[in-house]
Amino acid sequence: MSTNQYDSLPGQAYIRLITVHPGQFTDDIFVSFHVSLFSDNDPPRYEALSYTWGTEKSTSPVYVSSDRLGTTATLGGSKSILPQLNLEIALRHLRHVDNPRVMWIDALCINQTDDNEKASQVAMMGDIFRLAHRVIAWIGSEENNSNDAMKFLDSLGSQLQLRDNYFHSELIASKDCTWPALRDPDLVLFIEPSIEAAIGHLDARRWFTRLWVVQEMTLANQEAIIKCGSYEMKWSNFVRAWTYIYRGTKRGKVLPSGATNKHEQMDVSGTSESTRRVIPAEAVKTQKRMTVNTSLAGFFLSRNFSMNNLRTALRAFQCSDPRDRLYAIWTLIGEFERKFIPPPDYTRPYAELYTQVTTARMKFDGTLAVLAFCELQNNSLCPSWVFDWSTNHYEDSHIPENFCQTVSQISAQFEFPEPGVLRVMGVFKSKVKQCQTVPVLDDKYPRLTHIMLRALALALGVGLDVTVEDFARVVVGYSFSERFEPSKDDYLSMDEARHVILLIMLGHEFEDSDFIWPSPCAKLLMTMNKSAQPYIKTEDGSIGIPPRAAQVGDEVYLVPGCRLPLLLRPQDNGKFKLVGPCIMPGFMHDEAFLGPLPDNIEYVRIRDNGIDAYTYGFKDVVSGEFSYVDPRFSSLSVTFRDTESFRHAISLRRGYCIIIGPDVLKEKGVVLTQIDIV
Repeated sequence: MSTNQYDSLPGQAYIRLITVHPGQFTDDIFVSFHVSLFSDNDPPRYEALSYTWGTEKSTSPVYVSSDRLGTTATLGGSKSILPQLNLEIALRHLRHVDNPRVMWIDALCINQTDDNEKASQVAMMGDIFRLAHRVIAWIGSEENNSNDAMKFLDSLGSQLQLRDNYFHSELIASKDCTWPALRDPDLVLFIEPSIEAAIGHLDARRWFTRLWVVQEMTLANQEAIIKCGSYEMKWSNFVRAWTYIYRGTKRGKVLPSGATNKHEQMDVSGTSESTRRVIPAEAVKTQKRMTVNTSLAGFFLSRNFSMNNLRTALRAFQCSDPRDRLYAIWTLIGEFERKFIPPPDYTRPYAELYTQVTTARMKFDGTLAVLAFCELQNNSLCPSWVFDWSTNHYEDSHIPENFCQTVSQISAQFEFPEPGVLRVMGVFKSKVKQCQTVPVLDDKYPRLTHIMLRALALALGVGLDVTVEDFARVVVGYSFSERFEPSKDDYLSMDEARHVILLIMLGHEFEDSDFIWPSPCAKLLMTMNKSAQPYIKTEDGSIGIPPRAAQVGDEVYLVPGCRLPLLLRPQDNGKFKLVGPCIMPGFMHDEAFLGPLPDNIEYVRIRDNGIDAYTYGFKDVVSGEFSYVDPRFSSLSVTFRDTESFRHAISLRRGYCIIIGPDVLKEKGVVLTQIDIV
């Protein structure tokens, strides 16, 4: 629709709604628009459409009439819209045969050529979907046996219920469940290959990659539906079914038919009572698994969205405008983070928006924790110290997420001396002299992985100037069982890792049984990063895991207020570019400023029942006592004004820190130098 066909909205508290007039599937499509006052207290009645725009234009126009009560036979008018093909198909499937349907559809109800109106309406979209009578997720036409997939998921979802609290959810059989595999934990649900393939095609559709749908469906009420072709089902049924398959696939509770010939097969209707789950745990690990779109887990399973979710849980979701990487989640994140994102403004360059948000967050926190999420991107328009949400570089990151989540308890010293420049204080550690990249490794060939590990250990000098323990730390990314409280059996202990790596280095011939779960070999293969993992060695003999963009000549700096060592690249003007964070044994916990942790102290991830969440802190392995406050602070000339408030804030990972001036660090022999990052 051209701009002159839109009348301006009376104000910011108004929205346009569209009436889709009744007709048969092949009839011309007629719609009419009307403007409605929009308020929380008395919202108009409408259905909101969640869909993908697509790039292909329709060849069949949508006719616009001023008559909201007419029929296809009586409506007329010279105005028309040429919508995207996907929207035209959606309208044909959604319009009723005998009754009008009032809807809100962003492509039609927002004047897309008016940036001011678009910004105002985008700011309201969260409320538009939250207050809609019903949200409809249109994922496309019927194809690839989608009806079979939808029917199966509908049936499965209707047999389940959610037992929920704020942090956790558990799917259990509903009271009226008739599927034995859902009622009995000792039964496996086998899914026929045709259904498995149909589900795979279904969750690979473009709708499941659109970032805006996360907001649209998360805010939708219980009336929400998902529609594919002519088949529609409750959105809640779809989510429960997909979640059950996803979790069941990981746990060996859901398997494709033919995954094992040792047991009877259960048909997809779940009526067989005879299939008992007697598969041992180690055998389940080796069974053929269903192919599930794991990127949807962040959408369906995340309970608390944040700006960092875009790097992890929502990394597979896309949007055409990079500014929408932040605008699309604004209503989902907590009020604490929401204040860092300004109101939508589509006249503003996205790099300027990202810089403002990053700067505001740094100033508020008083730390440089955000730098742990930044990795150098050649095509980025942002300064290297600004997290560029427009790129999907988490896929290239080799830094385990748990390290990026940790927060230094030492305050940062930084300023912004000129636009685009971050000035920090730090300590030079060493320069990169060697980069090694292990090729992509396949779980099917564990012995080849061992050969690569042995070659890597030899190249890095393990056993000469590098200890086996430090090599183990970088290979598994510090994911040792003793670093979790309570301990996690899925991970190796340091002693197990050291033993396995020594055997690999000595060329030990492992038996086939050595690779079956839960053997130490199997745990090592599961824990290590096998996707072209890079490694570095510095001139002082340290080794570590760097960002993918690391190269010889990059320099390692330790910066107060950032838990991880930073890799910086010198520029000709004396400034630096941030390449990204590193994992480097001996410098992971502010050792450069506070000295090493006492021998009896481990930095662990712990389940805190008081706040019902996982957090990080310091455990005395002798006494078993746990503290959120770094025990090394007792050696500094600093005092707590409010110890309990500090402990509570640290437990909530709010970025609270101790303000330690240069004089205090100088007493410990630490001299900071000025670093300008561009």
